[in-house]
Amino acid sequence: MTQSLLVGWREWAGLPGLNIPLIKVKIDTGAKTSALHAYDIQVTRSTNKEFAEFTIHPLQRNDKICRKVRAEIVDMRVIKSSNGQKEERIVVR
Repeated sequence: MTQSLLVGWREWAGLPGLNIPLIKVKIDTGAKTSALHAYDIQVTRSTNKEFAEFTIHPLQRNDKICRKVRAEIVDMRVIKSSNGQKEERIVVR
């Protein structure tokens, strides 16, 4: 028998693949992917792969702490916001 994990709608999480030990997240149990608020996004190419290099602020309302990260791009998707505006976004793993 497996034990259930109880989470709130806001939690602390880690993103070890991006070298982010702690970041505040909102839980959406119905989502297939998650969004990450990124700044200064640059797309680069290396050995026939595309990468996104970007900056994030892991602590809410604290823009003094920032992390520059690099992740392989796995997809590009068109996202429609709640007001109907469409935007193409980068998907990383």
